[in-house]
Amino acid sequence: MRTKSTISAAAGGAVDALPKLKKFERGYRLHAVMLFVIGVVVMLIAPLLIAGVIKFRETTDPKREQHSFTHHFVIVALVAIPIMLVLAKVISGNLSDRTVEALPGTYHPVETEVGGRAVAGLAIFDVLLWGPRMVMIGIGRLWSLRAHAKAERALAAKIVGVLLARNDGILIHELIELVHAPAETFGDALAYLTYMDIIGISKGGDRVWMQSLAREWFNRS
Repeated sequence: MRTKSTISAAAGGAVDALPKLKKFERGYRLHAVMLFVIGVVVMLIAPLLIAGVIKFRETTDPKREQHSFTHHFVIVALVAIPIMLVLAKVISGNLSDRTVEALPGTYHPVETEVGGRAVAGLAIFDVLLWGPRMVMIGIGRLWSLRAHAKAERALAAKIVGVLLARNDGILIHELIELVHAPAETFGDALAYLTYMDIIGISKGGDRVWMQSLAREWFNRS
């Protein structure tokens, strides 16, 4: 049964949680943008190196038609970047690690040399795909956050305020009563908090709790 003190505590917690929730979301958004930017920078390394090699070979042969470095870079980037993005999407995991695990447990010199070269080559390939993967992760997080734009942050803050005061979690029907929210609006806020990994929901979908790392962050901020 709800009491006035319980409702007051929940309301007070919501007031405190709203600016913290906004700060948490800003940090999440900033991290996604940083992943995207760093990924783009790393993704441009391969076209820069390839364009540099082409330009160098071009300058060593005066008889060849000369083009600017920018010309070579743009052409290489237009070809290489889409390929890298497709490969990063199709290929999952670390290729070099999987190759090492697949190598036979032998110390034959020839097999060891060949295997070592293969692993080294795939390690470089993994590095080249790291940039496109970070770009896609950053875009994916920003897009998913946009999908949760309709979730009411004030209501989400109320939910966080209640859960911060409950170390053992709470039944969802009790939480709905405490925050006074329509089912659809409540569901949107709950989905948003779950996506942000702020709360956890039981497999049966009847109980919700604050994630430990999120609780530490909100208590510390």
